Amino acid sequence: MNLSIITPVYNEEDKVKDYLERMRKQTVQPEIVIVDGGSTDGTVEIIKEYQKKMPNLKLYFEIGKYRSPANARNIGVKKAKGEIVFIADVDIVFEKDFAKKIVKEFEKHKGFKIIRFKFKPFLIKEFKSMIQKAYYWRDTSRAIRKEGNGNYIFKREIQPMQDSSLGYGEDKLIQKRIRELIRGYGFFESKTELKESVYGPSNLKEVWKRYKWYGRTGMLYYKKSHDKIHLLKMILAVLSIPFFPLMIIPMIRGLAYAVKVFKKYPQGVLIIPLLEAIAFPAMAVGFWEYVLGKSKEHRGH
Repeated sequence: MNLSIITPVYNEEDKVKDYLERMRKQTVQPEIVIVDGGSTDGTVEIIKEYQKKMPNLKLYFEIGKYRSPANARNIGVKKAKGEIVFIADVDIVFEKDFAKKIVKEFEKHKGFKIIRFKFKPFLIKEFKSMIQKAYYWRDTSRAIRKEGNGNYIFKREIQPMQDSSLGYGEDKLIQKRIRELIRGYGFFESKTELKESVYGPSNLKEVWKRYKWYGRTGMLYYKKSHDKIHLLKMILAVLSIPFFPLMIIPMIRGLAYAVKVFKKYPQGVLIIPLLEAIAFPAMAVGFWEYVLGKSKEHRGH
């Protein structure tokens, strides 16, 4: 039984080499399906160089009306050859036995098309910056891979597709479909623990870029979801520029994250709220880019 790991990329030359080096160290080599969204830096050239020494590495390019991480993931699922698929971003770090554990569990329980694993973040030693470390502890506090939809791994034949027109929130909208699948097919509750972590943004420029992307694509998500909480967040973000004190809201949220991990990362009390404060003005700028029609077809970051 084979595993395919699907990864969308778009201008990731500073991350893709490290990602591929980490994948080469997997004790069981999965098929690596990378789908590029039109990179204009050296991303594609780096991938092509690695293809010479990694026969399991496949490179495809986005097609369709929209360019988005969701569209790239859907293309990757269709191109994948493995019986099992796992979708990962380029800044994810896996333990060496990650692929091996998934394949072994599916081979032991061949009657199941869905297995729910326990995900656990682990501390990365190779942080490139203080900001990456802060994001690690913020995401650990948020428990990104908490018990729920994010823990399910599917066989390729039933892997749910994402809304390719979205650049933000596609993972939220797909949750209903996932709940339908697990009710229809059932799933095996595995005790196997999978360890993964995320590098996250390495500098303030990347933090700003990320939240601006959320602002530029957030209203598209609202039109599909009618998520009132998200709409309120967007309104507050837009108002935060003329009404500067509103930025205290994401700072309070950041402080709440920092308190949860204070014993292990006391510096977070200062750094995490400051990083969260960037969210509102960046989202506001992204929102106005959306209003002005920037990147109507490209929903990537």
